[in-house]
Amino acid sequence: MDIKNLQDAMKLQKELNEKLNQRLEALRKGKAPSLDALIKEKEKSLTRLRSDVKNAAKERELAVKRWDQRIEQRQASVTSLENELVELKKQVTGGDIKPNTGNRKKSPRKKK
Repeated sequence: MDIKNLQDAMKLQKELNEKLNQRLEALRKGKAPSLDALIKEKEKSLTRLRSDVKNAAKERELAVKRWDQRIEQRQASVTSLENELVELKKQVTGGDIKPNTGNRKKSPRKKK
């Protein structure tokens, strides 16, 4: 059982206390638990564990989907930036835009 909040923890504690009390009471009486009781207990445990496995698998699938979405988004960003870079390089090499070489000092004009 996944404990996600206080209510889950309290429920689990209650279940475990009930099981412990049943076993202690049987020991006080000097009786070993009957086979039917053991079988029922094991069946309940098996059912609970199967449910836990199913829930864990669902959580894993959700996490994988979230990571796949993040990867796709980042890949789209990479592709977009690569395309922008290619376009900018074409503009620079094609002469459409002159590269900025920084601050150029203007030479003083000669007077006639």
